Amino acid sequence: MAKVNGVLKVVKKNDYGFYSVKIDDTWYGTGSKKEPSVVTGDTVEGEFFLEKEKYKTITKDGLKKVSASSGAAPAAATTGGGTDWAAKDASIRYQSARKDALTLAGIPGVLSAVGLDKAKPADKMGIIEAFVDKKTAEYFEDIATFGAVTRVSAPGADPEAPASDESDDE
Repeated sequence: MAKVNGVLKVVKKNDYGFYSVKIDDTWYGTGSKKEPSVVTGDTVEGEFFLEKEKYKTITKDGLKKVSASSGAAPAAATTGGGTDWAAKDASIRYQSARKDALTLAGIPGVLSAVGLDKAKPADKMGIIEAFVDKKTAEYFEDIATFGAVTRVSAPGADPEAPASDESDDE
């Protein structure tokens, strides 16, 4: 068994219903169809083992929350009188991703593309919120991995080419 400790960046459910989590820059399987009790932005710890000498899988005890995110954005925690700069940085990155997603949601053409113009008035806010939440998660992940910077600055990269789906790196 090995220990893991870091900021939970992504919780993902695969096509078979099993959850995986990305802690800092590493993917871990949970071996479970039950959604983890921790949320994106939480600082977590737990143990994992190598399954089939290849896949990092969190043990059945799961992940424990070391410090929680406050509301939507991870809070900067203090330890021993100092600032937890990783948590503070994650909070700033989340706020930036959320702001960008909200800005994008304000563009009428985009709202039309997600079906807002055809939706019933009672459903419109739910469509906007779902769209903003989805884009926030995508932008937050992109910021965490410097995805756009990496794609554009890579030798021979075509800045006009569509972004690859990096979420299959489990």
